[in-house]
Amino acid sequence: TTTVMSATPAPSGIEQQLVDRLRATVQSYLSRMQYKSAAFWADKLVSLSRGQPKDVYNYCQCLYLTKQYHRAIHHLKQRQLHVRTVAGCHLTALCHYDSGEFNDALAVLDSAAAGNGGTAADTGGFNASQWLASASRVLDDDNLTASTEWQQLPQLDEFGLPCRPLAGSLALLRGRVFESLGVRPRAVHCFVDALRKDAYCYEAFEALFGSQNLRASEEAELLANLHFDEACQTPEEAKLLQLVYGNRVNKYGPPKELEVPDSIVALKDNGDLVTSLAERYFYACHFHECQQLTSSVLANDPFNDLCLPLHIAALKELGKDNQLFLLGHQLVELYPSRPISWYAVGCYYLCIHDKEMAR
Repeated sequence: TTTVMSATPAPSGIEQQLVDRLRATVQSYLSRMQYKSAAFWADKLVSLSRGQPKDVYNYCQCLYLTKQYHRAIHHLKQRQLHVRTVAGCHLTALCHYDSGEFNDALAVLDSAAAGNGGTAADTGGFNASQWLASASRVLDDDNLTASTEWQQLPQLDEFGLPCRPLAGSLALLRGRVFESLGVRPRAVHCFVDALRKDAYCYEAFEALFGSQNLRASEEAELLANLHFDEACQTPEEAKLLQLVYGNRVNKYGPPKELEVPDSIVALKDNGDLVTSLAERYFYACHFHECQQLTSSVLANDPFNDLCLPLHIAALKELGKDNQLFLLGHQLVELYPSRPISWYAVGCYYLCIHDKEMAR
């Protein structure tokens, strides 16, 4: 059954004190990553607050974090939060996605994009359908132009849940769903849309540029068409995005020292930026310079996921079998189920010409 939202009596003074206390308690446990405790008290909070939508949403967030996806879906749909709020739509679709129910996730997102939600009449003047449709709308498949209606979304909906920040998240999730369904072209459109709606959405950037499916010219063209200068509020923000994102593309280009604007010069020693420079040295067959840079990164961040594969490959090319032996043993001991550990071991055996063991 579906619970229709209606006005509920406000908690009494004493109850309201308890409600406020429990809200703070739930957030405190979330910040300490004690998700089971947060979910336990969030459940009691929903009862005490008479099912206030924001408390229900926060409870469902706790259920999601404890991997109770279908419980979260049930409560969201029971109170129609999946069609009445942007945040509820996103969380419902995300629960379906993480449950492997990709078609169900797409159905929730499609329903939102079509505007099949509440109306201004039944939400006290807030047209949830309009906001959901605007936030969910994706790029036109022919010319990669996106609707700008989402920019008119309020920061918060009538329940105090975020609207505008989730417009990019909806596009990102839709892209992930299409990618899981094997529809890569439509996924690419959604990832571009996500970056245009949220220029800081690194997951969308990684989905576009991390697959190595694009030529250098295509990467440059796509990066230029994202128009970060229009998405940023200050020139410094635009410089930051251009530096960080631009440094991650064209990895096969000639290596050169980082050119960092004075306003963000502290980023020059950032591990990710240095690793990107090391990658250019590697593909230019300058293995010694590459290994020097990766070693400097790992000295401060010894288990950097981005840097480790490159460092291992450079050690193999330089024939440094002793370092590979020690690193491989360390990684296998700490992370026996991670591919990077066995990649290091395999490179060690390849380095000492034991091809059978390496294989």
